[in-house]
Amino acid sequence: MRSVMRLTVLSFVLGSLFTYPCRAIADDCEDGTTVQTMVNAQNGSGITGTATVCITAHAVRGQLKANNLKAGNDYTLWLFFAEGGVTSSPGRFDSTVARGSSATFSGHVGGLRAPSGSTIILEMFDHGPASANDVDLANNLLTPAGGTPAAQAVVNIP
Repeated sequence: MRSVMRLTVLSFVLGSLFTYPCRAIADDCEDGTTVQTMVNAQNGSGITGTATVCITAHAVRGQLKANNLKAGNDYTLWLFFAEGGVTSSPGRFDSTVARGSSATFSGHVGGLRAPSGSTIILEMFDHGPASANDVDLANNLLTPAGGTPAAQAVVNIP
């Protein structure tokens, strides 16, 4: 009986961990549109994954699950908005020093409207191994400086 109880609790915890990120975006997107797309590697990085974007009347939220990262490297994720052939300047969406071969990036831009026909581009940069120098590390995690495009997800808004 005790092992059945442990198995039930373990199943609940693991199920919650695997479904929480999707539910978080879905819950926030009750009054909006959710679009999911594949992450495509750039410059031979081998990075794959999925990106999910939620568009509401007052914000854009997103999450990118990346695989095949290099542990110890700095990665930044940038959001571009395009409409009518005009692309915005990028805004940093998220960043991390990869602890393993996968990571989840997420971000939110309040006030951004993304009407039907517009495009959200999530562009990931690989900045190489994390620096021991705090200023260099901050530059890598907070700017696109010194980074190489490593992956991209293009979300066309229906």
